[in-house]
Amino acid sequence: MRGVLTVVVVALAGCGAPVDVKTGELQDAGADPRGMTGAGCRPDGTCDPGLACVTGRCQAQGCSSSAQCDAATETCDTSAHACVCLSGHHRCGGACVSDTSTASCGASCTACSTPANATATCTGGTCGFSCAAGYRLRGGQCVRMHVFVTSGVYDGKLGGLSGADAKCALAAQSVNLGGTYVAWLSSSTADAIDRITDVGPWVDLTGQVVFNNKAMVTLAPLTAVGTSEQGTSVGGSQYVWTGTNTGGRHAADHCYDWTANYNSQAIVGSVYQTTGWTDSGYQSCGVQHHLYCFEQ
Repeated sequence: MRGVLTVVVVALAGCGAPVDVKTGELQDAGADPRGMTGAGCRPDGTCDPGLACVTGRCQAQGCSSSAQCDAATETCDTSAHACVCLSGHHRCGGACVSDTSTASCGASCTACSTPANATATCTGGTCGFSCAAGYRLRGGQCVRMHVFVTSGVYDGKLGGLSGADAKCALAAQSVNLGGTYVAWLSSSTADAIDRITDVGPWVDLTGQVVFNNKAMVTLAPLTAVGTSEQGTSVGGSQYVWTGTNTGGRHAADHCYDWTANYNSQAIVGSVYQTTGWTDSGYQSCGVQHHLYCFEQ
């Protein structure tokens, strides 16, 4: 019977029931589980034989040197006999991953998502994204900056520069473009080139690149600026109020700073030209022409 009892005790012990090492008798199954695999360490920082206390939990002693760890991401904590993540890494699903991993970002090991035309980022444990080259962030999306010529036409009494900007805004709003727009227009005290910021490239409403950057705006577009906010070629007048010489600086004539539609003239550009897109001649302020609008 003694041999049979020993087998039973060993079998039960293998199932995890604690055994008194002095008497060989089974202890209460509800005994303190601390020190066992996966459980918390004992108050004195110890665990059962063959286990090590690592960050408050009992784990199998997995290493005695870093050669037993993943050399790319882990090192051996020889005092705890456990492989731990190298600096710049954190543990996800049993493996150490880079702190900048967009597949396992932060302590929650989140897979980062992005909108279209963007690249995911993970910084400081937080997911983010950066827009691809040629795109800008607007309303949580990565979008192209637009430039268009208004489908509507106006005489030289535009209400000053602010009135022209308002007309660009209304044109954009009429087709739900979003964004902020300014008119390519100069006055006696302001140059058109200084009214736009370098947020290019700018594309027309067909998606074709018109200007790569602000420097190109001082020269000539890659294609004529003849597409309206509606995505179609403008009809009627081929001219656009600019008051602006090639290079983006103001001309001498500008319909009295765009407040008059009589007894004056202003420089206009042509929607059919690249070299003459901003300076193609003069027109009387009483005639109606388009406006160029740049998204900012």
